Amino acid sequence: SYDIELEDGHTVPVSVYPADGDQMVVWLPSEFGISERLRQVNNALASIGIETWLPDLHSTWFIPVGRYSLTQVKTEDMLEILQKAQQATDKKLFVVVAGRVAAKALKAIHLWQQQGLETDRFGGIILLHPKLYTKTPQGGEPATFIPVASAVNFPVYLMQPENSAH
Repeated sequence: SYDIELEDGHTVPVSVYPADGDQMVVWLPSEFGISERLRQVNNALASIGIETWLPDLHSTWFIPVGRYSLTQVKTEDMLEILQKAQQATDKKLFVVVAGRVAAKALKAIHLWQQQGLETDRFGGIILLHPKLYTKTPQGGEPATFIPVASAVNFPVYLMQPENSAH
């Protein structure tokens, strides 16, 4: 376990799954929190040499899990978590994020890029069924996406279920 101290005074508890490889993942939990299955995936990644960090965003801000639970987390706080995780190691950083939190993570990394992200130490972001719509399209309506979805200039890996409304 590791704690990240934020400039605003919040302490982010992080479950660290150490590994000897040269890559690390900061897995930002979805709006539904940290599940046992997510912990198992992080253990599996560590077992193949990928160090993983799993920050508990809900407990940091005393937020109950739920569909819109992490909307109140500031982009700057998410950015600070990622920056401090990267500073704590010399490994190449990848970010994994799912659902509605993907939009906030993209905004945070885009902001970091504007501030001088070291791209040689950043592998990219892996989006798992992200919610990047400005609003959910109704049947037959074209989808419109949040502006940052087309503004980023770093590797983005998208994993989307074939049979899903996302």
